[in-house]
Amino acid sequence: MHSAENTDPISDQTAWSEQEYLALETNRRVEFDNGSIEVHGVPTDRHQAGILHLSVALSGLAR
Repeated sequence: MHSAENTDPISDQTAWSEQEYLALETNRRVEFDNGSIEVHGVPTDRHQAGILHLSVALSGLAR
Protein backbone atom coordinates (compact mmCIF):
# COMPACT_ATOMS: atom_id res chain seq x y z
CA MET A 1 0.00 0.00 0.00
CA HIS A 2 1.21 3.48 -0.82
CA SER A 3 1.14 6.47 1.48
CA ALA A 4 0.35 9.84 -0.10
CA GLU A 5 2.31 11.65 2.60
CA ASN A 6 5.53 9.91 1.55
CA THR A 7 5.02 10.25 -2.19
CA ASP A 8 6.29 12.95 -4.51
CA PRO A 9 3.75 12.56 -7.35
CA ILE A 10 6.00 14.30 -9.85
CA SER A 11 9.07 12.10 -9.38
CA ASP A 12 7.29 8.89 -8.36
CA GLN A 13 7.49 6.56 -11.35
CA THR A 14 5.41 3.80 -9.75
CA ALA A 15 2.07 3.21 -11.42
CA TRP A 16 -0.88 3.23 -9.04
CA SER A 17 -3.86 0.95 -9.47
CA GLU A 18 -7.37 2.22 -8.83
CA GLN A 19 -7.57 -0.14 -5.84
CA GLU A 20 -4.36 1.30 -4.34
CA TYR A 21 -5.67 4.85 -4.83
CA LEU A 22 -9.01 4.04 -3.19
CA ALA A 23 -7.19 2.38 -0.28
CA LEU A 24 -5.17 5.51 0.53
CA GLU A 25 -5.62 6.61 4.11
CA THR A 26 -5.01 10.35 4.07
CA ASN A 27 -6.78 13.57 4.90
CA ARG A 28 -5.00 15.37 2.06
CA ARG A 29 -6.55 16.14 -1.33
CA VAL A 30 -5.30 13.47 -3.71
CA GLU A 31 -6.25 13.14 -7.38
CA PHE A 32 -5.92 9.93 -9.38
CA ASP A 33 -5.36 10.23 -13.12
CA ASN A 34 -4.32 7.52 -15.54
CA GLY A 35 -2.29 5.50 -13.02
CA SER A 36 -0.60 8.37 -11.22
CA ILE A 37 -1.52 10.50 -8.23
CA GLU A 38 -1.18 14.18 -7.52
CA VAL A 39 -1.26 15.52 -3.99
CA HIS A 40 -2.86 18.97 -3.85
CA GLY A 41 -1.95 21.65 -1.35
CA VAL A 42 -4.32 23.33 1.06
CA PRO A 43 -6.40 26.09 -0.59
CA THR A 44 -5.26 29.62 0.28
CA ASP A 45 -7.47 32.16 2.04
CA ARG A 46 -7.63 34.14 -1.21
CA HIS A 47 -8.86 31.08 -3.08
CA GLN A 48 -11.48 30.33 -0.43
CA ALA A 49 -12.72 33.95 -0.52
CA GLY A 50 -13.04 33.75 -4.30
CA ILE A 51 -15.03 30.53 -4.07
CA LEU A 52 -17.35 32.12 -1.49
CA HIS A 53 -17.88 35.16 -3.75
CA LEU A 54 -18.63 32.90 -6.73
CA SER A 55 -21.03 30.74 -4.69
CA VAL A 56 -22.99 33.79 -3.51
CA ALA A 57 -23.19 35.16 -7.07
CA LEU A 58 -24.37 31.85 -8.52
CA SER A 59 -26.83 31.33 -5.69
CA GLY A 60 -28.47 34.65 -6.56
CA LEU A 61 -28.80 33.61 -10.21
CA ALA A 62 -30.32 30.23 -9.34
CA ARG A 63 -33.26 31.72 -7.45
